[in-house]
Amino acid sequence: MWNRWCTARRFQTRGPCLLGCGNSEGDDIAHYCCCPVTREVCKRRLRLDPEVYATLHAFLLVHPSIGSKEDLAALGLLQYGIYCITNGRRKRADNCIGDAFDAVAQSIVEGAKGHSKAMNTLTNRWSRRMQFIELPPIRLVQWHDSLCRLQALRSR
Repeated sequence: MWNRWCTARRFQTRGPCLLGCGNSEGDDIAHYCCCPVTREVCKRRLRLDPEVYATLHAFLLVHPSIGSKEDLAALGLLQYGIYCITNGRRKRADNCIGDAFDAVAQSIVEGAKGHSKAMNTLTNRWSRRMQFIELPPIRLVQWHDSLCRLQALRSR
């Protein structure tokens, strides 16, 4: 999933951040996850603490602070928004960099349309009575068994 982003770094070149933060070598997933635009979207649109969630581990959905399905959905929508906007701007020569915050925020809404749980997540992010459904704990034995089965299938 993450290695399919067509960034300049993936193709061993350098390019500026397409979100318009001014980083001259920012066309890179490692930059987009903590870009100032991403941090602002986290804080102002998704009610996520940018110190925790605008990090590479959170962007890869492996941060230990991701404790609810709502946070997980919000991070997935954030990825979708950034992916759509950066790819759209990569294709257009006349990309308008100045409105990146609004563009990512709108893309997040578009990504949630037609999916009731995702729309509820966005709607409830600013509700005073925001309730989170905790993620079930990961059973390491179950994960290890699945990994062993996968390795056995690959060796055939």
